[in-house]
Amino acid sequence: DPNYGKLREPIQYITNILRGFNATSDGVIGNRAQGGDLTLSIDQALFQPPTVFSYYQPEYQLPGTGILGPALGILSTSTTLRRANVSNQLIYSGIATGTNNPTGTQLSFTSLEAQASNPGAIADALNALLLHGTMSTQFRNSIITAMNAIPTSDGSFARKRAQVAAYLVTTSSQFDIQR
Repeated sequence: DPNYGKLREPIQYITNILRGFNATSDGVIGNRAQGGDLTLSIDQALFQPPTVFSYYQPEYQLPGTGILGPALGILSTSTTLRRANVSNQLIYSGIATGTNNPTGTQLSFTSLEAQASNPGAIADALNALLLHGTMSTQFRNSIITAMNAIPTSDGSFARKRAQVAAYLVTTSSQFDIQR
């Protein structure tokens, strides 16, 4: 149903990215100064809900409507941009390593890199993996266009194509809404 869906909670947003790309981790997801809580940067401190109602006020309504949307109570322009920053960090650099966390957290793009010469196959794989077959044709074409802009003569084109496709999908409104 195209009218069904809910905002993907910050914790689900991050774990879906980690699971989707077979992340490896030393167990610390985020900045140690924040207690290793990457979700805190997008307003959902893991295991620390601000009230007895959890992270959301149950009566929160979308502004200008009568529609209840408790999860949207913590979404703002700022948190939307921070979601994109979290996605960028995970996809392009991972979580940095340190003295007590020797491996950090890294995503694997091996399966997508293997299909780098076929951008349509990468878009289809991400559609199945992250969007459960709901990717619009227009969005699919935009992803293919972005991947084709990376020339095959570039020595690391396979990795770059996989990363740009993953970034475009994970920062899209289609991924933000869980269906």
